[in-house]
Amino acid sequence: IKTYNSKTISYFRPNTRSMTDFLCPMDFESSGDGLYKAEYVYGNWKEFHKNPPCVKVKKLGDTCNIHDETLALLTENGIDQRDFGKDVLKDVQDAVQSGLMVADSDGEELGWKPTPDMYQGRRDYRQQRIFTIDPTTAKDLD
Repeated sequence: IKTYNSKTISYFRPNTRSMTDFLCPMDFESSGDGLYKAEYVYGNWKEFHKNPPCVKVKKLGDTCNIHDETLALLTENGIDQRDFGKDVLKDVQDAVQSGLMVADSDGEELGWKPTPDMYQGRRDYRQQRIFTIDPTTAKDLD
């Protein structure tokens, strides 16, 4: 934020160091430190502008807040954060229902298990020693 001739001019500094600062709209009012998203419209940077102007400024949250910082990272990297669509959830439900629920001798459910048909065309490594480079939180093995 800079002040010239009693006018406050705000700039956004992108996380990418190779990019220049962006000029905020004149009606932008900063509420201090924060995480913001702004857009640049191609062709708006005129030869007489020192910095490219940005539009559609939106505050995503506050710095030093893990939820807001995570949201900003997801947004910056274009990761879709919406809930799965009904069609995807239905496909998952169909896949789960197509398997078997395994129970112990007392009849208590232990979880889902693939059907014998699901093993067709796959290699069975259940009796082999395997290792992975993935962390323990991984959902698949590489």
